[in-house]
Amino acid sequence: MSGRTICDAILDHDSRAQVTYLPHRKDTVRYLSSLARPGDLVMTIGAGDVTAIGPELVKELTRIQDEKNAQQTEVVS
Repeated sequence: MSGRTICDAILDHDSRAQVTYLPHRKDTVRYLSSLARPGDLVMTIGAGDVTAIGPELVKELTRIQDEKNAQQTEVVS
């Protein structure tokens, strides 16, 4: 069983489903951080090192928010 297999099975069931397969775990945080918005719930489900994605995602989202806050502070100052 692989992520590609699961993605294909979902699309076979519903071709309009919004699913994305990323073959490399390192791409996951970048992809999710580009989509996640305040109030979203992001769940990572899997085996192995998938547990590392949550903390990495929180770190990246915090960095992005800190950058936005700094830019807003510069504009107001």
